Amino acid sequence: MCGDQQRHGPHHFGVYIEDLEGTANKCMANGTVPYSELPEDPGEKAKNYRLKRSDKFKGVEQCLFDIADEPWIGATK
Repeated sequence: MCGDQQRHGPHHFGVYIEDLEGTANKCMANGTVPYSELPEDPGEKAKNYRLKRSDKFKGVEQCLFDIADEPWIGATK
């Protein structure tokens, strides 16, 4: 129940992919919308977010997900 305020189960997940642009286009063609809400604190943005195009989306079920062609901070390839 990703879109419900009383969350049950995961509400955010990430997928490592090879074709960022192509995958983003497929996501949007299937009803997702870009999600760009980032933390207000500039220090947190600098520490936890890469400077690049948005890779966060909200699906039709209101669940957030990330796609990335590079590992997330703290992850390895």
